[in-house]
Amino acid sequence: MKLCRDMLFALYTGLWRAAEPLLRRHTRLRDSFAARSDPEAGPFAAFAAASRAGENADAASPLSFWIQAASAGEARLCRSLIPALYAAAYAVPDATPEAACPPSRPLRLLCTSCTAQGLAVLEETRRSLPEAARLNCFCGYLPFDRPDLMREVLRLAAPGALILLETELWPGLMRAAKDLGVPLLVVNGRMSAKSARLYGLTRFFWRDLAPDGIAAISEADANRFAAVFGHPDTVKVMSNIKFDLLWAEEKAPVGAARPEKDAIDEGASRRLRAELGLGDADLLLLLASVRAEEEDLLLPLVRSLHGQKISGRNTLVAVAPRHMHRIRPWEEKLRAAGLSFQLRQSGADAAGQISAQAQARDCGKDALGSGQPNPPPLCLCDRFGELAALYAAADSVFVGGSLVPLGGQNFLEAIAAGASALVGPHLDNFLWAGEEVFKAGLARKIAGPSELEEALLEGLRDRAAQLERAGPDGAGRARAALLAERRAQFQTLIGAKVGGSALAAAMILNIVDSGVFAAKKLR
Repeated sequence: MKLCRDMLFALYTGLWRAAEPLLRRHTRLRDSFAARSDPEAGPFAAFAAASRAGENADAASPLSFWIQAASAGEARLCRSLIPALYAAAYAVPDATPEAACPPSRPLRLLCTSCTAQGLAVLEETRRSLPEAARLNCFCGYLPFDRPDLMREVLRLAAPGALILLETELWPGLMRAAKDLGVPLLVVNGRMSAKSARLYGLTRFFWRDLAPDGIAAISEADANRFAAVFGHPDTVKVMSNIKFDLLWAEEKAPVGAARPEKDAIDEGASRRLRAELGLGDADLLLLLASVRAEEEDLLLPLVRSLHGQKISGRNTLVAVAPRHMHRIRPWEEKLRAAGLSFQLRQSGADAAGQISAQAQARDCGKDALGSGQPNPPPLCLCDRFGELAALYAAADSVFVGGSLVPLGGQNFLEAIAAGASALVGPHLDNFLWAGEEVFKAGLARKIAGPSELEEALLEGLRDRAAQLERAGPDGAGRARAALLAERRAQFQTLIGAKVGGSALAAAMILNIVDSGVFAAKKLR
């Protein structure tokens, strides 16, 4: 069996080496290729230097953790997990990054992601920390999972523990952690039945890589991890950290994160509506987190609703793709369909804005902010990070990843922002959310694409009727009241489900401080 495992790792290493020329030229990897293939080019050397400097200066070794998050969704968990780690590490209720208490054992964090969007979220989290904590937080891309490269990276970084968020099972990284004696933990773990079956086919391979601790988000997920890795005694069940992220700031327990500001900021949603050219009486229909596999299913709907007045009111359709690299394909599809549209614009720099506006004129559309009095009734949202504000601004919302078997996207974020979320039937990744939100009428599930247009129109008509009752002078107040009512209902619903961040932080520190691991094995 050992020979078979060794042969599989040799094959795995060979495949990575063979793929290197392709990876170097890949459009989404070439700009970050050096950071992913050279430990000295990434944040690992700086993290290692800071940790060793702290160790030399202090009597006690610094607490240092490497947190790996696949993409933006997993990276957002750090907004809650990092404060929880501070609170647990120093056992003081206000020992959070915000308090910036000078610790006797510095807490140093290395946060990595596989994608540019994930790294952007991590960098945003780092920038939100006060200076003392910010200087001890390092962010970068996860290196390619070639086993020899991962071993070199892990030897250099020498973290006190390696924390994998959700389903980050990279064999090269996990093998290096085992060989070098680094505690390996899975936090907020989830594993679908399909993934468990696939991992089960090579169970003998994964048993040697078993994490030292797993905190899964449900009993079903915990059982799947135990079946794949064995050692059921190391598997616990925790509340999903995403509930902590959705919990209102004024009610947050110790270690829970502040929710994304735009999710509870009425002013942000009103400003966004104004930027989109919408008055309080106008309607906004949002197709959010749309995946590439759903684009051709949604295009007829967009064509059907383009330019419509709903209940006599101006209506803007906004499309927010799940991944920013799908903006260009959406532009091509809309142009081919003869539909006028506007770009939200990232506004990175003046030259970029001028270029975007010139491109808009070339393809027969107006860029947002170009000063046109009658912008097209369709907006393509290409600004990353404002989805929560879009949810709060919208009158009818569909959350993608759910029309086809992709597991769904996080529709709870829409509900937390005050929107009534419409989703498709495929929500395997969000079974942990429970059925309560549907029973309470905060979300609605449709059977398939054929029902989507009528369901969205129903939501718009309902909102139009509410605004009609409020009158032209009361439309803004009516919107605010509806958002507040839904948010309060949702907070009551999830109140018993918060606390996953604190549990995960306690598990991490208990394993690291247990004395089981040789902390200096890497040095």
